[in-house]
Amino acid sequence: MSLVFFSLGSNIEPIKNLSDARHELGKYFSLKKSSSTYQSPSAGFDGEDFLNEVLCYETNLKVSEVLQITKNIEKSMGREKSSNKNSDRNIDIDLILYDSFIGEVGSTKLPHSDIEKYNFVLIPLIEIAGEMIHPSLGISMKDVAEQKKFSNKLTKLD
Repeated sequence: MSLVFFSLGSNIEPIKNLSDARHELGKYFSLKKSSSTYQSPSAGFDGEDFLNEVLCYETNLKVSEVLQITKNIEKSMGREKSSNKNSDRNIDIDLILYDSFIGEVGSTKLPHSDIEKYNFVLIPLIEIAGEMIHPSLGISMKDVAEQKKFSNKLTKLD
């Protein structure tokens, strides 16, 4: 069994859409841990605040199969891909870690660069896997956070 970590985010009906995404992911994967939900300002555009969380699941599926499932869930939930990465969205499901896998599958690089870029990914990840070693950096997720200086605020909701 492999451990997979997903970062979920939404700023359109976020409570409903995060709940729906968790439900859909639960059809394919066995939940091991989930972070609290965090609120953060939209990044890179002027929009409503996002709600974000990180979930850890177990799976026997290959990376490519996991990625296909997340894309299918996003599509079934009405996610429309736009050329602008920074935009309002009803759901965003990113595979951020697949065990200690380092590499590229399709257009997805693992570990996901958002771990280092955004506190709304890293802080919830630390909550459920702070001692986990970042596969590329060779340091714990807590140590990654100590090296980063995030400027935006993050509010823990639950």
